[in-house]
Parts: sequence; C-alpha cells; structure tokens
Amino acid sequence: MFYGKSCAMALFGRLPLMAFSAVFIFQVSLKAQIKKPLSPKPATAVKTVQPRLAEKITEIIPEKLYSSLNPREIAPDAVVVDADYIDRIINGRLVIRKGALQALIDLKGNFIVPWGKYDFNSYGSDLNTLIGVVKKGEAKRGFINVRGELVFPFIFEGVHFDALGYNRLAGDKITYLSDQGKVYPAIFGSNINTNIETLDLEHFPFERPVVSFYSKVSNSSGYADLNGKVVIPAQFRGVEEFVEGLAAVSKIDQFGLELWGFINLKGETVIPFKFKNRPSNFHSGLARVIPAEAANFNFGYIDHSGTVQVKIGDGNRFSPYSDGGSFTGDYVIARIDGWKRMFNRQGKSIEASTMVKSTKSKEFPARILVKEITETGYQINDYTPGAAINTSGFMDFKGNVLFPPYFSTLVPDIFSPYAIAEIKEEWVVAKKKTIKPISGVINQEGVYVLVLKKGDNF
Repeated sequence: MFYGKSCAMALFGRLPLMAFSAVFIFQVSLKAQIKKPLSPKPATAVKTVQPRLAEKITEIIPEKLYSSLNPREIAPDAVVVDADYIDRIINGRLVIRKGALQALIDLKGNFIVPWGKYDFNSYGSDLNTLIGVVKKGEAKRGFINVRGELVFPFIFEGVHFDALGYNRLAGDKITYLSDQGKVYPAIFGSNINTNIETLDLEHFPFERPVVSFYSKVSNSSGYADLNGKVVIPAQFRGVEEFVEGLAAVSKIDQFGLELWGFINLKGETVIPFKFKNRPSNFHSGLARVIPAEAANFNFGYIDHSGTVQVKIGDGNRFSPYSDGGSFTGDYVIARIDGWKRMFNRQGKSIEASTMVKSTKSKEFPARILVKEITETGYQINDYTPGAAINTSGFMDFKGNVLFPPYFSTLVPDIFSPYAIAEIKEEWVVAKKKTIKPISGVINQEGVYVLVLKKGDNF
C-alpha cells in the first residue's frame, strides 16, 4: 500500500500520523495472562554510514495469528514493553517513549536504537521507511532506515520528507533534495518571493516538478522549475499545485470578478475560466466544483475536459462552502445534511457493509460506516445499532478488513500486518465497563501481540 501524496499525507491520507479518536461500548475478556515485562535486548552497535544515496529498506514482517482469541484480547505470548507511549510504527518497528526519552525497537522488544540516542520528531513520512531523527542537544536533522543506519547525514535545519521522492529542506533557504541524492537550489531573486509547494509526483510525467512563485513586480503568480527557470510567466491571481498534469489558477475578468480555470504544464488553458468558487485539485481523474448559486445538486466533479461527471446531493441546504472531499478510486466522502456519507461515481450513496470481502477477525460488526477515505484504504467504524460510537478499524480498497473496528485509536503500519491500537481508560470509566485500558500493537485479527506496561495512576 502506498500514500499518493506527501503526508504528510498522511494513510491513513495526507495521513499526519493516522490516530483515530473514538469512544467504545463493548466488554472485553482479559483472560490472557500478561507476562513479566521484558527488558529489550541491547542491539549491536548501530552502523553509521558515510553520506550516500538514501537506502529505503522495507522488510517482510510475518504475522502471528491466534485463531482461538477474539479481538481486543491479549495473546498469551504477547511481548510486554516498559514504556509510556508508542509514538509511531514503521515496517514493524516502534518508536517508543518513556518520560523524555525515545527509542526504536522491533516487535520482539529488541532495541534497534537505544533510549535517548535520538529524538524521533514528528517530521518525516509514514509512507516511507526512512525515519527522521535529531541528535540529542543538536538542531541538525537527518534520516535513518529501519535498521538504525544513518542514510541522510545531520545537515538539515528543517526537513519535510515527501514519500514520492523529494525532501523539502527549510532553513535560511528553501530547497529540495531528491531521494536519489540530487540537491535542487532554492529559487530566489530580486523580484521573486518563492512559495514552494510539494507536488503530487505520482502522476507527474516530467523529470522535475514545477513550483509556484509570486512576482512583486506584476503582483501575480506563475511557475518555475526547481532550478529556478520560469516555465509559466507570472500572470495569475491565484495558483494551485499541478496534479495529474493540470493546475487550478485564477484571473480577474473585465468586471473585476475572480474566475478559476485549469492550465496544463505549457501554460495553456485546458478548462475555461468560469468557476467563481475555487475548484479542488484533481484526484483519481476528478476535481470538485461548487455552483455559485443554488442548483439541483450541492457540488459536482469534473473530468479533465471540464465536463461534470458526478453530481452529489439534490441542492437542499445548498451552501457555497459545501463539504465534499476528493475522489480516491471510485468513492468519495461528502457531508450532506450534516451527515458524512460515501458516494460512488454515479453519485449514489453506498452502504459500506456491502464492500466487505474478507476479515481475519473472529468477530465483526453487522454494519460498518466508512468515516474517511485515505490514500491507502478506508477508516471504518462499527455502525451496528446500539454499538459504540466512532470505534476505529481499517479496510483496504479491495474490501479486505485489515483491522476490525473495535479500538479507541488505531494507527496502521502500511509496511506490516500490524497496527498501534488503544482502548482508552476514559471510555471504560464513563461506560462503567469491566474492560481495562490497553495500549499496544495488534495483528489483523485484532489480538494484542505487544502491550505496554501500565503502572498506577500516581
């Protein structure tokens, strides 16, 4: 699985890290006996390599299954780790935190990076197995791989890693570094104030992307390549990034109205300047457009020719600020009459339960709701009447339920069959259930294979 955009998307989408908050109503058996907390084995010395091209390692992580256990139960051989939180999961590796220190371990509890060697800050992509780190007491940043090897040196003042191939480096200047090791200089000039965007390179047909810039001389914007060469002169009031070879841009017409249209990478108008409301970027071949006035639909989706292919809603409670997402594959999440629903390319509302093809879990809700469509699949919730509100699980685009929707928060690992999962104490107390709060890692059955040691509340 793979995120289409930088997350920075963000799975689970530009999926920050995909932590899904929820509230539960269920009772769980904790018959499995938790073993004495392990002291993770010290790893051999972490190999530090000379600066070189990024080595993005992805390893196959086998899944342990427990056919006799139900979701939310703890496996009898579950690993117990003495830590306060699990901050991230990447290819079966966990960034754990205790107090002010962090470490990197595997699912067996073995240390890969010991406590306190690095700060694993939030920058970096969940869609790539490179892990952003900072040395203790220093400001420069670099990247390690899942083996703990340094693959980008500590030379960056600020980094935003784009899983599709580019790093945005921020400091005194802004520039880009490709994961092939090539550095593109910052675009600066006497009449240019750069506004650099990370582009959707998944559909980008050229060797290098382009970035928007603002010209103080003409009080308008255009596009330049990463070497600073202007490829589309400044002439637009508003500019968006190029996605699928097209960018939404706006001009002021002879009556002073700002109208939006789409151009291609040659600067040619492909879709006329006729939209009073800013369209969305293209995604899965469609871009959202909103009528300027009440119509027989709430919002629509146009193709690359500008033809409306999908209409959502019947125009009731119309608002120019209608909440319609972007299509991912054949579906979109849109808010109609205050409720989020999933629609197909025919504009019809879809019952998510009919999409389920398989699940490894012994238990599964009679009905589910797709709460969000991410770049890699669907965030699902238990929608059975009388069930908990906003329970979290995950299903891929083929209808395979990867994690059943029985957890307060869920952060899937797109590089392994495991996820960070939590059952929150607040919910247990509020609903007066006998289940105890659990934080740890689950397999695709929803069984805990690793749990955090929990102390008292003092």
